[in-house]
Amino acid sequence: MKLYEFEPFPNPRRARMFFAEKGLDVERVQIDVPAGEHRTEAFRAKNQDMCVPCLELDSGKTISGCVAIARYVETDHPEPVLLGRTAEEKSEIEMWQRRVEEGLMDASTTYFHHATPGLGALELFQNKDWGLRNAERAKNTVSMLDDRLASVQYV
Repeated sequence: MKLYEFEPFPNPRRARMFFAEKGLDVERVQIDVPAGEHRTEAFRAKNQDMCVPCLELDSGKTISGCVAIARYVETDHPEPVLLGRTAEEKSEIEMWQRRVEEGLMDASTTYFHHATPGLGALELFQNKDWGLRNAERAKNTVSMLDDRLASVQYV
């Protein structure tokens, strides 16, 4: 397997953390997103979403997105269990994963791309007000996570 990533970005880090928790080594291929490498025809042929992380399986098929990659790895390497054993555990993990992804990751990314210079010339459209609104959303999510983590070890 090969993990296509841009090391500084948070979503590839999520995928690397999942592999590390599973005790799996995966070849890593750097895609220079700030230079636009994710938009090349060569990368688009692997991943039409043109995003990282993207996992290339030994068969040549690719899977993009942290959750999809995690589900694949969890199914292919079931131990240790990271996504829950019971319906209740799986549902709670999914619920918190979505809360973090939407309220923190998506909101922070929207802030970055709209209310800061973002990726510079690669930014096709920016709406500063929308970016600032998402900054507030991210802050609210961090507060919710602080409250949650006051009573549990991890989310």
